[in-house]
Amino acid sequence: MIDPRSLPTDLQELVGRLTDDGQQVGDLPGMRRPRGGRSRRAAVLILVGEDRMDLTFTERPAHMRKHPGQISFPGGSLDQGETAVQAALREAREEIALDTTGVQVLGRLPNAHVPASGFDVAGIVALWDGTSPIRPASPDEVAAIHRYPLADLADPANRFTARLPTGYRGPAFVFDDIFVWGFTAHLVDTLLDLSGLAVPWPQEKELDVPWRFLREGKGPDTPVED
Repeated sequence: MIDPRSLPTDLQELVGRLTDDGQQVGDLPGMRRPRGGRSRRAAVLILVGEDRMDLTFTERPAHMRKHPGQISFPGGSLDQGETAVQAALREAREEIALDTTGVQVLGRLPNAHVPASGFDVAGIVALWDGTSPIRPASPDEVAAIHRYPLADLADPANRFTARLPTGYRGPAFVFDDIFVWGFTAHLVDTLLDLSGLAVPWPQEKELDVPWRFLREGKGPDTPVED
């Protein structure tokens, strides 16, 4: 069991509100499971860098058939016999060459059901020193790695409401030409709320999702690969 008092101040409140890997948890707001539907299980690693107090995101290559260019957390579906934590750490090793021996798992966010893909996704929150080398381990899966401080993610200047012609509205984070939206943005939004770092932001600031980050046009479904 991790003693929250040993963690950076910004994470102490968050850890107290996370669940552990074995508990049944609810859905994220806006990501409800359809009744009677069966889901596959997946996990993503929400990696907090202790050196910068930031989150690590991946950018998918533009040539990919599914979700080209989209921003997400390392992750994918669970292999047979895997826990969500094991899957999230494995995917991080495979996608960004993360040395997971130094990663400290803090807990998990509430499960989120992603309707377009049919996955139940566990957001595994973990701490790393932030200085161990990482890189796109597979150019076919990861084109670039982006790290954004929690303070910048919470900054109202970087927060918008993503908009689709279908009527979808949801949280978004914009840094220069990088547009974080959909499922990934919902996870970030929830993490900021649970950690007490969220501040009021003008939700009436709406932006259309750029074509580069949309392409398939299926709604707020950030990639979770089989």
